[in-house]
Amino acid sequence: MPERGLIELRYANDSGRVICLLPEFWPSKYGKVDQNGDTVFLVVGGRRIPMKPSNGGYCPGCAQRVRSGDSVTGYFAYSDFELSQEQKFEQKDLEFQPKGSPCREE
Repeated sequence: MPERGLIELRYANDSGRVICLLPEFWPSKYGKVDQNGDTVFLVVGGRRIPMKPSNGGYCPGCAQRVRSGDSVTGYFAYSDFELSQEQKFEQKDLEFQPKGSPCREE
């Protein structure tokens, strides 16, 4: 979504179980991945650009819960990467592997 300066993400759960996406493996409502030192990159023109570091602090219970058959969306903002003005409108590839783990029903 270059016109809005965002990269939209969608996680669909078809596992048959409730899945929890921890803050270090899925963006918060602010588009940040906690402790993202080497987990989120944009590749633009052959250059691999890391996401700026983020530390959300200790947050018990902050996992995003996704019921089986549901999906969630998230985003990353271009402003969280060191992109030049020209790179904002170039083709981009996202390197990010969200990880979920089974969690209890509530």
